[in-house]
Amino acid sequence: MNRAKGKSFFATAIVLLFCTLVLGVTEGQNNQPTVSFTTVPAPPKAYQLFNIILIVEINPQHIFPEVYGWFSVLDRSRSNETVYGPESWILQTWTSTGAKSWIFTGLSLPPGDYFLWTDVWWSYQGSPELNTTYSDMLITIEPSAPPGGSYSIEWLKPTSFDKPFHAGRTIKIGFSVFDSDGNFKRDESVNVTVTDGSGTKVFTAVYGEGENPVRIKDSTECYIVYWKTEKSLSGDYTITVTFADAQAENAQDTLTIRA
Repeated sequence: MNRAKGKSFFATAIVLLFCTLVLGVTEGQNNQPTVSFTTVPAPPKAYQLFNIILIVEINPQHIFPEVYGWFSVLDRSRSNETVYGPESWILQTWTSTGAKSWIFTGLSLPPGDYFLWTDVWWSYQGSPELNTTYSDMLITIEPSAPPGGSYSIEWLKPTSFDKPFHAGRTIKIGFSVFDSDGNFKRDESVNVTVTDGSGTKVFTAVYGEGENPVRIKDSTECYIVYWKTEKSLSGDYTITVTFADAQAENAQDTLTIRA
């Protein structure tokens, strides 16, 4: 009788151990990276600059904290017709479960439907084997009024300096705007926006309105706006200049702020 109970207990233990191993392997395999996309602004307008934010979330207890891939924008048919990219990206150094983002800036597309597409490569903790999957999302570029003109932008110092700025400082953003003939262009529909690495707006200014409006100085042929930064800011920030009825080349510049 005791021997029978012993055999039964041993068999039960083996079954429980097997189930634990199977569930553990299955759980690890199901912990794939979660991938999503966001467009800024949303929805994008035709012929106007917009950014795409790739967001990846992992559990570093199961996945080695380095995930990478190649991002492209494809036409609606998902054929080999690539309208943007491929452009590589890599996200690293997760210390806890959460999301990290990679931003692709300065896209401009005609109206229509497109697929945002990326492959994703990763490995599980303790395994050298690479795993791959892909993620995509359909977006619609809404029609907008065709550009009434074509401008080019020249960034002025100190915005174009490569050295980082200190948080809490007032940054002078200056640029000149020229038409297709190379003449200075005064356009009061100007809009200056600053976004952080996640695409969130941290500053915006227009001509003649608000506490820090954009000023147009015809005598020196430049546009000026002052951005009073907060002491909590840190990282890379993108400045974007847009106009209501014109498309501008070199319309983005990037600066770094350190706390």
